[in-house]
Amino acid sequence: MADAAWYRLDNVGKFYSSQAGRAQQTVFRFCAVMVDPVDPNALQRALDLAVENHPGFNVRLRSGMFWHYLETAQSTPAVQPESPSICAGLHTGSSSTLFRVTFLQDRINLEVSHMISDGRGTLEFFRELLGAYVRVRYGAEDASPSPAVSRERRNEDSFTRHFEPEKAGKSPSRKVYHLRGWRDGSDPAFFEYHLSAGQVHGIAKAMGVRVTALLIAAVIVAIRSTMPESERARSIRMDVPVDLRALFGSQTTRNFFGLAFVDYAPGSDDEPLEEIARHVQAQMTSETQPDALKRRMNRMVKIEKNPLIRIAPLFVKDAALSFAERMAAREVTTTMSSLGRIELGGATDPYVREVNILTSTRGLNFIVCTFDDVLSIGISSVFARHDVVEALLATFEQMGVEGRLSIVGDGEGPAVRPKRLARRALAAAALVALAAVLALCVGCGADPLVTAVSCAAVVLGCLFARNIVVHSPDLPRTFERSYLVLAAVSLAFLAATGSPFAATYAVPLLNMVALLVNAAMVVRFRSDFVKAYAKYLLYDLALGLVPLAALATGLVEQPAFAVASVLCTLLLLLLIYLLARKQLAGELRKLFSA
Repeated sequence: MADAAWYRLDNVGKFYSSQAGRAQQTVFRFCAVMVDPVDPNALQRALDLAVENHPGFNVRLRSGMFWHYLETAQSTPAVQPESPSICAGLHTGSSSTLFRVTFLQDRINLEVSHMISDGRGTLEFFRELLGAYVRVRYGAEDASPSPAVSRERRNEDSFTRHFEPEKAGKSPSRKVYHLRGWRDGSDPAFFEYHLSAGQVHGIAKAMGVRVTALLIAAVIVAIRSTMPESERARSIRMDVPVDLRALFGSQTTRNFFGLAFVDYAPGSDDEPLEEIARHVQAQMTSETQPDALKRRMNRMVKIEKNPLIRIAPLFVKDAALSFAERMAAREVTTTMSSLGRIELGGATDPYVREVNILTSTRGLNFIVCTFDDVLSIGISSVFARHDVVEALLATFEQMGVEGRLSIVGDGEGPAVRPKRLARRALAAAALVALAAVLALCVGCGADPLVTAVSCAAVVLGCLFARNIVVHSPDLPRTFERSYLVLAAVSLAFLAATGSPFAATYAVPLLNMVALLVNAAMVVRFRSDFVKAYAKYLLYDLALGLVPLAALATGLVEQPAFAVASVLCTLLLLLLIYLLARKQLAGELRKLFSA
């Protein structure tokens, strides 16, 4: 079997890849309501055609030494009837494809992970899918024209290409208002709110602002109406994704956007909607200036390119990025995304009645698009009460705009509680273990270096265990990660104490078990095993030589086990060379280049 094509993650994809394995992942959902019930066979054939032109979407996430990367899936996933879990996590294992296509009656749904694309890039794939569908189903001519953009341009990492480190800069921070209320991330609510595009555009024009500014102002008014008096000095802060393709002349379908921020502190007065819309318009004009967008983009990429960050192990990066994600969420009140007017193509449009977009959320999100004369606001919320949503509907009614609200799905969200409880239990266990180690070291009068190394071993072990809980690995990965935890603890103990027992028995015996198991797996599964577990094989080979170093420094009392560990290492290396050296070489390029 030929080696699969692979891609480095872009800057945003690296950030979201830390969500891999979680139930709550950032996912876009594009939905088209067709004029007839969906034909599943035609939809599958259309998906096959769309993937041929957009292979960068048919990928799975793999783990390198320092970053995750994307690898082309071996086959196109099958279309499925719609699941009750809207925007459910797409990465559930190493073989998971990072998009799905579902259908329900007359609705076609495309869900795509933010790891591989943003809203604008996903729209290109969605347009291709619908064009292929109407061509297969109805024989519509020219509904899916040949792409004029090369695959290289589509799969380009535009963040890296346009990175200018000297133009990076920071944005000022403010005291931000956070929405209150009971949250249930395991059961988010999704709404589609439909308005007359012409009517909304007319109101915005009369105010002298753009439609996006009017919509943001309406959300601000809705949030303001739910704020306690004591919080009105805080700023309602909304982040607004801005497509960077036009600014840089990019045609990529991968992530390539910047963020504009809108701040509004209500204070004691209720300023009218029209004035707020003008404030928003002025801020958006300033925030979307090329220099401002480039400054924020370059800052994000500069962090990624930092040498110390680049050499940090992947499991440390994942934990750090998860923390950074929580901190970033604390800097905004809500998010408003807008894809503007959607054009599907002259041959496709007659077969589509509506287009709606949703996204997963940890709080409250809005995403807007317009198709024909229908302006659709996709609303995602984890709050038990929907006061802001109700206030938003009332705001439009006061403007004289009648809307139609639809509830999407039946409210049965993905089960996230078991993993959440496991992570919390692990965090509690880590704190208890750290306290116990500190107490033991202080009680024994241990050297500060021994204390520090012992605490570091506990932290490393907990990070590995967290990785196992979050990413739900298969049995070989669970075995390897458990071995690595034990090896890390043993080596930390050896480094801190110079214990002859650790050097003579513990480390060599652990290595021998892991090396012999891997040798048997290489003989049985050959290249397939090497391609799937190359990273762990490298760890094992490196650790297998540690007893040789201990032997050379005189830490080993009896050399037999140390020599046996080295011989097992050489045996595994020989088997890989004889049975799967080409596959290992290919995997090494991915592991260290990603």
